[in-house]
Amino acid sequence: LSPALLFLTLGFLPLLGIWASGRAGGRLATDMLVLACAAWAFVTRFVLLPFSEAVEPAGIVLLQTAGAFLAGRVLVRNAVATRLVFGTAIVGVILMMPFLIIESVTGAKPLLNAAALLGHTLLPTNMDPRWGFGRSQGVFEHPILLGMFVATLISPAILMFRKAPGHPVRAVAGPIVILSAMTSLSTGALLSMNIQFGLMLWNAALRKVRQRWTVLICLVVFLYVTADLLSNRTPFHLFVD
Repeated sequence: LSPALLFLTLGFLPLLGIWASGRAGGRLATDMLVLACAAWAFVTRFVLLPFSEAVEPAGIVLLQTAGAFLAGRVLVRNAVATRLVFGTAIVGVILMMPFLIIESVTGAKPLLNAAALLGHTLLPTNMDPRWGFGRSQGVFEHPILLGMFVATLISPAILMFRKAPGHPVRAVAGPIVILSAMTSLSTGALLSMNIQFGLMLWNAALRKVRQRWTVLICLVVFLYVTADLLSNRTPFHLFVD
């Protein structure tokens, strides 16, 4: 098991018990929806596959959905815990960034090679270069996973320390996280980055407009419907491509 799956395996029942007992706050409709989705994904494995082949993927999808949700739902419940989680992840990316650059430029896998000296580790991905650079995977199973993980940290890295101008992380966190996400050369990560940049730019440009988010939602709906009517491709593929 990977460290993440091991943590989720050991913590699943205790976290579920804490949530069910109400010690993590009241049970919300969003809780029920996420857990129902996880249960549905769990059951479908047994419906579609023979029992012996369904046990492992069913358990993994349950842990990665319900288990991961419960970990955040129970363990991260206030601003202090939120800053600790994001801050720890950002520091991890800062430490990993030099190795991601090496991987992107040379194609070598220094982090996985070092981990292999200690025992079994993830298999390296050997993908075709994009724009002349290799696709970094870092300590993840695939470059897409690295890109999406790091891309989720861009907004916290830029906004989390804005009230502490003298904080040493403030000056380096944003650029390093952005560069680290780019080394994955993942379309999903790059799209996520651009969406976050766009939202931050919208917020800064219209900060004096109280209804700016309502205006944005209406604009997005209008553009989506227009693209759907005028194009023979789906709006998603039209904007992504």
